[in-house]
Amino acid sequence: MAAMGFFSPNGMNMAQLSALKQQQQKPQTNTAITMAQLNALQQQQQKPQTSTAMTPSQLTSFNETLAQLFQNTKTTEDALLAKLREEQMRKKLEEEQKKKLLEEQKRRKEQEELRRVLKEKQKRDEEIKRAKEEEEKKKKEQEELVRKQLLEEQRRRYQEEQARKLQEEIRKQIEEQKRQEELRKKREEERRRQDELRKRQEEQRRIEELRKRQDEQRRQEEQRRMQEEMRMRQEEEKRRQEEEMRRRKQQEEYLRRQEEEKRRQEELRRQEQQRLFMQRQMEEQQRQEQQRRFQEEQQKRQQQQLLLQQQQQQKQLLQQQQQQKQLEGQRMWQEHQKQLQMAQQRQQQQILLQQQQQQQQQSYQQQQLQQQMMLQQQQQLQMQQQNSQQQQSQGQQQQQQPQTPQPQYPNHSQYYHPNNGHGWT
Repeated sequence: MAAMGFFSPNGMNMAQLSALKQQQQKPQTNTAITMAQLNALQQQQQKPQTSTAMTPSQLTSFNETLAQLFQNTKTTEDALLAKLREEQMRKKLEEEQKKKLLEEQKRRKEQEELRRVLKEKQKRDEEIKRAKEEEEKKKKEQEELVRKQLLEEQRRRYQEEQARKLQEEIRKQIEEQKRQEELRKKREEERRRQDELRKRQEEQRRIEELRKRQDEQRRQEEQRRMQEEMRMRQEEEKRRQEEEMRRRKQQEEYLRRQEEEKRRQEELRRQEQQRLFMQRQMEEQQRQEQQRRFQEEQQKRQQQQLLLQQQQQQKQLLQQQQQQKQLEGQRMWQEHQKQLQMAQQRQQQQILLQQQQQQQQQSYQQQQLQQQMMLQQQQQLQMQQQNSQQQQSQGQQQQQQPQTPQPQYPNHSQYYHPNNGHGWT
């Protein structure tokens, strides 16, 4: 562009020169416009020279203006090139930053994916762990259910055995009917005793609940111990069977003596007392008072019959013969009449044992008393039926003697009713 400094103003008029000066005074922001103006000047130079010649001062001014225009054009081009390079650098930096940002986002996404996979794996592990724990819990609950069922079966068998045993002992209650009149005098005292008994039973239930929780912790050990105890009980049962044979011979001798004593009693007095007793029981509204009176009478009979202490001490062995008596149930029923007479001795043995083991047998005592009262009434009804012919011979008054209906105990787990001649069911 500097080569254009030789231009002469021969082909330019004053208007064109003025336009160049004005252009020089304007900010040069666009190189393309400046080059177009230069091209216009060249084209103007090539046109026919119709204008007048310029003066020397005008020529000097024109040359200065043209030189200044060239200088401004070069400065503008350098600024534009610098700005272009700067823009290219900026774009390059932005592309690098975008690339780094994309890489960072990709890396974060991979980390998030990794964390998600790890979290899912941890969640699956926890689910597997919970499933195993739940399975173990179900297994423990099943084992506990089996253990409770076994305990419940043992308790039921024990109650059935107690019921059969009490059925054998009911005959003794008939002999003791003459003392029932004294029971009314001791009713209040027995009520207090029963209140204390209920408190002890409540305490026993709380202790039993605590024991159940402790048993859960010792469940595995308890199962092994139960198996060992079962084996030991079987061996003990064998020894008790031998002892029972020896004891039965002694009891039969005692029953023969007792039968002779029983025949000496006045039958009319016995039945009259039996009727009075049954009437008093029908008037009695509260079952707990009957149980308390019966318990007091048992304690009184214990003091009056100290001669039977040796047989009373054997009562503990009889209570532990649950499995033996269950197997001997049929034979025991066949010996029902003899064993009913044996009830007097066994009842006295039970009284002493209940006094010695009051803390250990609180949960069973009330149930036994309920069964005794119920079975006593049932036995009295049976005795009336068996002695019906004798009552007819003794007079019309005995024939019309009312029979007390069998009382019902809704809260009792066992009920007596005929079972094809086999007693308790």
